[in-house]
Amino acid sequence: MGPLYGLWSAMTHPLPEERLGAAEALAAATIGPAWAAHADGLLGRLAPGSLADLVVLSGDPTRSPADKLQALPIATVMVAGEWVSGSLSG
Repeated sequence: MGPLYGLWSAMTHPLPEERLGAAEALAAATIGPAWAAHADGLLGRLAPGSLADLVVLSGDPTRSPADKLQALPIATVMVAGEWVSGSLSG
């Protein structure tokens, strides 16, 4: 299961009234869990002093159709502030 599965699930829920928009799904996957863990000052967003675990996608998940979201290629991955795969160079 890739990192986009949760976003896809939230955006394509079987019950339309339960579906989230892209921005809501991103918040539910990032700042939401950080807040629940009482670590929203350190996790869940890109900000000075925050820990950096992130994926950089080759496309914009907020502009991709939900059914194509899981197919967005991952360009690079950062764990604990270190690039561990991929590249940001063109």
